[in-house]
Amino acid sequence: MFKPSVDDMLAGKQSRYSLVIAVAKRAREISDEYKEKEILLDEKPVLLAVEDFKNHKYEILEKDDEEIEAEDELEENRKKELAEQGGQSDESDDNAEFSETDMFNKASDEDDEG
Repeated sequence: MFKPSVDDMLAGKQSRYSLVIAVAKRAREISDEYKEKEILLDEKPVLLAVEDFKNHKYEILEKDDEEIEAEDELEENRKKELAEQGGQSDESDDNAEFSETDMFNKASDEDDEG
């Protein structure tokens, strides 16, 4: 069975989680490339992806702590903006639903009388 050394593929700074994600993404790329060309693979795409990282054809780029904190802050601000917009649109939706419901109830009342 094919057992490459994880330490060989990790340059010492990446986590195993990063390696797993990177190999999965590369395997998906390989699979898609071969499907487009309509070529059947003799080996599994995951094995080919592992070989790519083992032979250092690809490397894993991880974000540093500052980049992660900046993205988290942007995401938090985006969520706040969406929540504020959601609150405003919910009020107008409630009024629209009330008006439509009221109109339908009146129409059904008139049908019962007629």
